[in-house]
Amino acid sequence: MSLKQWVNLTREAVHVEDGITSDARLDYVLAKVKMKKKDPALIKLRAVPEGGDNAEYSDAEKKRNVHFKLVPFPPEITSESEVELKQKFFLPAVGGNKYKIEAKYKDKVVSTSKAIETIRRLYFQVISMKGVAVPGSLSDVSDEFEKYFMELKEKEDGRDTMDLIKTVHQDNTGDFKDSARTSYKAGKYWPYAIACVFSNMIADYADNENDDHVDVEIPSMIDNLGENSIEVTVDLKDEFGDDAYLWTGLDDDHDLLDKFWLVSAAFTREGETTSQVIRRSDVNISGAASHGTGGFSQVKVTLNEILLGDLLETTKGNLVIKTRVVDGFSGGFSSGDSNFTTVAVKSWWDGDHSDDENIQTLIHELGHKIGLSSTGDRPPPPAGNFAFINSKTPDAPPNLYGEYYEGPDENNKGHQGPHCEDGMTAYDAAKDEWTGTPGCAMFGGSPTLDAATGTYKETPNIFCSDCGLSVRKMDLNGFHIDDLKKEF
Repeated sequence: MSLKQWVNLTREAVHVEDGITSDARLDYVLAKVKMKKKDPALIKLRAVPEGGDNAEYSDAEKKRNVHFKLVPFPPEITSESEVELKQKFFLPAVGGNKYKIEAKYKDKVVSTSKAIETIRRLYFQVISMKGVAVPGSLSDVSDEFEKYFMELKEKEDGRDTMDLIKTVHQDNTGDFKDSARTSYKAGKYWPYAIACVFSNMIADYADNENDDHVDVEIPSMIDNLGENSIEVTVDLKDEFGDDAYLWTGLDDDHDLLDKFWLVSAAFTREGETTSQVIRRSDVNISGAASHGTGGFSQVKVTLNEILLGDLLETTKGNLVIKTRVVDGFSGGFSSGDSNFTTVAVKSWWDGDHSDDENIQTLIHELGHKIGLSSTGDRPPPPAGNFAFINSKTPDAPPNLYGEYYEGPDENNKGHQGPHCEDGMTAYDAAKDEWTGTPGCAMFGGSPTLDAATGTYKETPNIFCSDCGLSVRKMDLNGFHIDDLKKEF
C-alpha cells in the first residue's frame, strides 16, 4: 500500500477533495524525524526510488527542466527534549513513480513503511452550444489519461448554455470564445483547469489557389441569331485536382451577402492581356450538393455575346473564376494561448460525428493542451521563424511530425502543431495523402484515407506507447504550462 502525492498541485484548500484528504498530499513531501539526544548534524534524510517500475528522465531532460529532478530542500532542525529534523522533498514531475524516505544516523538506516507514489491531477469543464450533443459519458477520456497517472476531474457544468454558432471560422473565433467565456465557471481551479467546448462545426475558408480556368469559344452573333448569351459550366478544383467546395451554407451572415463565395470572374480574349469583368449576377451555383445541404463544386457562368462576342467572328478566350472555398473542416483545436479547447460534433455541412470520434478528438486536444506531442529535444528554429517547440517537455517521440517552423525544412505534413505518425507508413506531399493506419490519438486527422487501400481509417482514442510515456513524464504543474496560466 502506498500514499499518493499529487506532485503537480500547489498546497491550496481548493484541491483537498475527491480523494485528497489533506494538503500534506499536495506538492512537496515533508519528512519529519524525531530522535532523542542525537547530534542533528549526523542525521541524514533522503528520498530513494522504490520498486522497478519507475520512469526515468534522461540527463538532457533534467537539464532542460529542473522539475524533472528530485529536489531536496535544506533541512530544518529544532531541539527541545528531543531533536526534530524536517526536510522538504520536491519529487520529480513524473506520475506513477514510487519513493521511500530514509533516515540515516551513523550506520543505522530507517525507512518509511509505506512508499509514496506520485500522481497528477487537472480539472476540466464541459461547455456546449445549445442543441449540440455531448457524449453521454466522458469516462473513456479520463480513463486514457489515468493510465499514465494523470487524473482528470470534471468540474461545474456548462452544457447547452451557449447560443448556436453554425460554423466557427477565422472571422468569428473571438466571438465564439467570448460566448463560451460567459459559461466558464471553473476559474477557482486556476491554473489547473481546461475549458472543453463542444461546438457545431469548425472550418476555414480561403481563396481557391487553383483559380479555375476554362477555354471558351463565344459564337458570332450571326451564327447565334436569336440568342444573346451562352452558358459555361465550370467545375471547381483545388491545387491537388480534387473538388473545391464553395463557402456557402456555413455562415448565415455570409450567405446574406452578395455571393460571398465569389471573388471575381473575368474573360480574356485570345491574344489580349486586358480582361473584361463578368458581372456577379452572371455567375451562379450549379449542380447538386454533394454533402446533403452543402458541398457545391460547380458554377454556371453566363457570357453575354453583345458585351464579349463579335458580330461576324467566333471569339476565343479564357474564363477565370476566383472563388472562396472551404479550406478544410476541423474536428477541434486547442488554443495555443490559453486553457481553451473545442471539439466540433459535425463536419461537411451535416455529417454528424459519432461519440467515439468526439471522444478521440477531445483526448487529442487535451493532449495538445498538456504539451503533446513532446518536442523537448528538438532544436529551436532560426531567428524570426515560428515553431511549436517546447523545451520544457520530455524528449520527442520517434514518430513526431508537424513540429517544425515555417521554412525550408518544415515537416508539417498537412497538419499544424506537433503530432504523432505512429502506424503510418508514408506521406505524399504532392497529393497530401497518407498511407497506413493511425496508431496514436495524437495523429493529426480522423478518419484518414489510406492511399494504399482506398479505405478510411479511424484514429484511435488511445495514445501509442511513446506518447503515453510522454504523458506520464510531462510536467503538469499549471504554473509551468503557458496555456494553463492564461484563462481564455
